Amino acid sequence: MKPVSVVSLALGATLLGGMPMWLMGAYSPQIVEAFSLQASTYGAVLGVFFLFSALTATPVGRYVNRIDWLAGVTWTAVFSVSGLLFLAFFASGIPLLVLGLFVAAWGNSFSQTSANKGLAQFVPDHLQGRAFGFKQAALPMSTFLVGLSVPIFAGDGNFRWAFVAAAALSALVGGAAFSQLADKRELVRAITMDNLRSRRKGSPPREKLKAPHYLVLLATGSGIATGATMSFAGFLVLFSVSRGFSPELAALVLALGSFAGIAARIGFGFYADRASSGHFRFVQVLMLGGALGFGVLAFTDSLLLLIVGTILGFAMGWAWNGVFHFAVVRSRPSNSAFFTGVIQAAMMAGATVGPPLFGLVSEWSYPAAWLFLAGSMLVSAGLVARGKHAMERAI
Repeated sequence: MKPVSVVSLALGATLLGGMPMWLMGAYSPQIVEAFSLQASTYGAVLGVFFLFSALTATPVGRYVNRIDWLAGVTWTAVFSVSGLLFLAFFASGIPLLVLGLFVAAWGNSFSQTSANKGLAQFVPDHLQGRAFGFKQAALPMSTFLVGLSVPIFAGDGNFRWAFVAAAALSALVGGAAFSQLADKRELVRAITMDNLRSRRKGSPPREKLKAPHYLVLLATGSGIATGATMSFAGFLVLFSVSRGFSPELAALVLALGSFAGIAARIGFGFYADRASSGHFRFVQVLMLGGALGFGVLAFTDSLLLLIVGTILGFAMGWAWNGVFHFAVVRSRPSNSAFFTGVIQAAMMAGATVGPPLFGLVSEWSYPAAWLFLAGSMLVSAGLVARGKHAMERAI
C-alpha cells in the first residue's frame, strides 16, 4: 500500500477508537443532566471505558501482531459503530451506558495497535515520525470535531444524534479498510495456509512475547500522563461551565485547544523525522509544558486564562503521544503491535484511574484537581527519563 493510504486509514482508525470518550467529554453537561450524575460518578463512567480498554489492549495487541493490520482497522469500525449506536438508542441508564462503552472499548483497543502496525510496515523509516504525528493528531482532531458539533446537537436529547453521526463516520472508515483487505484475501489465505503447514510439520511453538524492563517504565510514565490528559479532555467543558461560561463557548474553547493540539502533533512529527536522537527527552519537555498548562487552569478566573491553559494542555501536555509512539515502535519495529498493546494497556489503565480521581477531588476543589494533574505530569516526565536510560543500557 502507498504510505498516504496507510496514514489516512491509520488516522481514521485512531480518530474513531476514542470517539465515544470525546463525545462524552464534549456533551458532558447534557449527559450529566440526562443521567443525573455527580462529577465523581461521571468520572467513574469515563474510567470504565478506559478500564475495558486496558483489559483488552494487550490481548488485542498479540492478536493484531498475527493478522493483517487492515483486519484490525475493520474490527475497530465494527466495535465502534456497534458501541456508538447502542449509546445513541439504548443507553437509558448507567448500566446500559456502561455496556455501550464496553463494546466501544474493544474498538479503542484495536485502533492503536492496528494503526501502529500499518505505519511500521508500510511507511519508510525517514517518514515515520511525521506519519505518527499525523496519526496521533487524530485524537485532538476528534475533540475538535465534537467540539464544533456541540452547537448543532446541543438541544435537549439531541446529543444522542452526535453519536449516530460518529457511527456513520466509523462505518465509512471500516468500509474503506475492508475494501482494501478484500483485495488481498488471496495473500491472507496463503499466509494462513503457510502457518498451518508449518505447524503440521512440527515447527517450534511461537516465542511468548515479554515486555522488557525499559518498556514497563516507559509504559508506566505514559499511563500516568494519559490519566491526566484524559481527565483534562473529559472535564474541561464541565469545568468551564462551572466557572460561568456557556456550554457552547466551553465547547468552542475545547475546539480551539484541539486545533492547537492537531498542529502541534503534526509539527512534532516532522521534528521526530529530522532529529536522530533525543525523542524521549523531547517527550519529557512536552509533559512539563502540560504540567504548566494544568497549573494555569487551577487559577483560571477569566476567559483568557482558560484559553491559555487549554492551549498549553493540548499543544504540549497532550501532544507527546506521537513522538512517544514513534520512539517506542522504532526501538523494536518487528514487535510494533505487541509493544503498542503494552503501552496502550498502561495508558488505558491510567485513564481508568485518572478521571474518577479528578472527579472526586473536583467535588471538593477544582484548583486542587488541576494541581493534582500538574503533579502527575511531573511524575510521568521522571519515569520517561528513567525508561530512556534503561533502554539505552538494554539495547
